[in-house]
Amino acid sequence: MPDLNGIVPVLFALFGVVLGLVLRSVIAAASIRAANRKAAAILEEARQQQSTLVISAKGEISRLRAEAELAQQADIVYSPVASDRKDYPEAVDICLVEGGVANTDNLALIQQVRANTRVLVSFGDCAVTANIPGMRNMLQGADPVLRRAYLELADDSGQRPHAPGIVPELLERVLPVHEVVPVDLYLPGCPPSASRIRAAVEPLLRGEWPELSGPELIRFG
Repeated sequence: MPDLNGIVPVLFALFGVVLGLVLRSVIAAASIRAANRKAAAILEEARQQQSTLVISAKGEISRLRAEAELAQQADIVYSPVASDRKDYPEAVDICLVEGGVANTDNLALIQQVRANTRVLVSFGDCAVTANIPGMRNMLQGADPVLRRAYLELADDSGQRPHAPGIVPELLERVLPVHEVVPVDLYLPGCPPSASRIRAAVEPLLRGEWPELSGPELIRFG
């Protein structure tokens, strides 16, 4: 297979794990930098094995200013928003995952993503910390959440959703991605700005590891 440093275009999978989210303690900037340095070894391994670089990111990235130029350097191979493909591809080298893990479908999908991805990037505050959707964790379980939403706040026709195989069951807690599977790189932001995405993705397209440091690149919010 060709060397990472000369691939044009690089395969680019737009990926979105539509996962709900949790207010968790914010990962310290120093911890993020440490995780990023540790994960650089994974990309070096990919370079040594001359594997094809595949970037995967949520379809939301398409609305950011960085997307147009980055897309010209890549083939989009997967996105639940930008493509009709339903299955996550095998042998993906890099995947940007936005969102947390809120239900059984989310859980199965993120495990599939991790099993088929060399470098997994936690993309945005919701993936990194679970953020606003994780506020439901304060109700301490899925049952009080469903009861409050569908019964207590409903009119006389309120009923709880139950359709196994159609409506996925809520997990007891909404989880940030790193509490479910190992994460190699953290890219905070709500959402990450176009310049921040560029700083992370462009080095990867060149077969290099991004240097993310300073408030402009690792600030939350």
